[in-house]
Amino acid sequence: MREQARWWLRTAEGDLDAARILLDAGRFNLCAFHAQQAAEKALKAVLAQRGKAHRGHSALELLGALEVEGVRAGPDAAAAARLLDLHYVQSRYPNGLGGDPTLYYDQPMAEECLDHAQLILRFTREHLSEPS
Repeated sequence: MREQARWWLRTAEGDLDAARILLDAGRFNLCAFHAQQAAEKALKAVLAQRGKAHRGHSALELLGALEVEGVRAGPDAAAAARLLDLHYVQSRYPNGLGGDPTLYYDQPMAEECLDHAQLILRFTREHLSEPS
């Protein structure tokens, strides 16, 4: 695996770990954010493995960039990316939702975000284990 891909993947795994810790701590909005970050960084790892870089934070756009590279994600990965992207800003900023973001998040929502991030990481690990 290329060194930059390893960096992105290691950072993604750290965000996934942080999301789990935040879920257990009842910090549901921050769990959602770190789940989105895990997915974003994992997808950037696959691009880095192919010698590509992508700026931006949308997991869905990153899946599109991977598709251009011939890496096809199934509809489950696209749906997970789409839902995770909704939490990039709203989960952290009071003006994202018009108030305290902690009021808009609960355990089931955070668990769903964590599940989506895990799905994306499984997808990326499959593609990182393939020769590029």
